[in-house]
Amino acid sequence: GVAANGAVRGALEALAGEHGLRFVAPPLWLCTDNAAMIAWAGVERFAAGLTDLILRFPFGINGIHSDNGGEFINHHLAKWCTQQEITFTRGRPSRSNDQAHVEQKNWTVVRATVGYYRYDTAIQRELLNRLWDLVCDRLNYFTPTTKPTGYTADAIGRRRRVYDKPRTPYQRLLDAGVLNPAQQQKLATYKTSLNVVEIAAEIDTIQQRLIALAAIPTRRLE
Repeated sequence: GVAANGAVRGALEALAGEHGLRFVAPPLWLCTDNAAMIAWAGVERFAAGLTDLILRFPFGINGIHSDNGGEFINHHLAKWCTQQEITFTRGRPSRSNDQAHVEQKNWTVVRATVGYYRYDTAIQRELLNRLWDLVCDRLNYFTPTTKPTGYTADAIGRRRRVYDKPRTPYQRLLDAGVLNPAQQQKLATYKTSLNVVEIAAEIDTIQQRLIALAAIPTRRLE
């Protein structure tokens, strides 16, 4: 690619020096063609995204479990997990129950919120990033869920699942006893700052904007 051109690199480095700036260029082995540079930029963004993700949790992350997609099963993710001292495991092929909770969230959180439209512009990305923050707050602090605790049988012997009392993920996290007092206070303060009505209204506004931006382009691809 152009970045491998010695004359261009020399001229840019000289120009940067004249203005007191530091010249930065990719190593030559990454400048063979645009595909290599694009791929490496993807690797860097992938690692940065994962790092940002784990920093959002109020507790340490010990493991990551994924499906068998190539976006997860690769050397870059394995290296990142090793550097972060995070255990990486994957589901088995053709065993959907290995990642049942992940597949469930694909509908209850992702598709139920943004549907199946194609989002591929910078504006849409910004809207989605804001939307997911709001959805996470509503889900984690204001949406009670139940979890199965076992089975029972009715009068004619049919098995039925038994569930615990509805609690929000926030309440479950407090009950787990994994947070220190400072972490608990930080989350309590943050929860107090939230207004579920305002969150719902902003979610609806962003959803309508996303639909307006993506509906027609998506239909053109059908």
